Amino acid sequence: MYPMRNRNEIKFWILSRVFDIGTRIFALLLKRNPFAAVARQFSGKANARVLDLCTGTALCADRIARMLNQGSVVGLDLSSHMLRRAREKAESLPSKNLRLVQGTAEQLPFPDQTFTGVSVSFGLHELPLTVRRRAIREVGRVLAPGGEFVVVDLDRPSWAPALADFYVRLAEPSDARLVLGDGLVNEIEQSAPQLRVQCKENLGFGQLILCRKSP
Repeated sequence: MYPMRNRNEIKFWILSRVFDIGTRIFALLLKRNPFAAVARQFSGKANARVLDLCTGTALCADRIARMLNQGSVVGLDLSSHMLRRAREKAESLPSKNLRLVQGTAEQLPFPDQTFTGVSVSFGLHELPLTVRRRAIREVGRVLAPGGEFVVVDLDRPSWAPALADFYVRLAEPSDARLVLGDGLVNEIEQSAPQLRVQCKENLGFGQLILCRKSP
């Protein structure tokens, strides 16, 4: 467990009640919907097995589950409050292909090469740097060769970089600033060299990173 667990539990108990609305409003500030962009990476892939890290209320995991062709999604989060909200979405899926697990990103409760895809949306910046690096290494472990790792997180818009820095200093954990710019790409490449960054797209206040695990 990381040292900020108690603070995060309080934070996410509060956020669980407004998370979906707030996140959708934030998505309007981006060039395109980040959750739809993540889900599209797995759309139509037969028998895909996708892990959604820091799933929160399953905002992204729900989208992925609805788009998969005979595949399954596991949403993992530390917060029981977030998962309580997420279960309502899982129960509404006709295919019942979304499963929720409480756990930590830096010590995933899954065997090696379990998943063909891993996603995480606006979750990595919440983790302290050392924990974030362990979480990325864990992604490299549980992802099958050739599998995709899709990340959406905070970034600086070209038209207001100082505004992003101000927001992160004001409202986010101290290590969150390190994901901005090329920071998160560098962390992925250094923490798990087998995860090859294919592309990075700036979305304004967000970034989309697509990685593939080398065979």
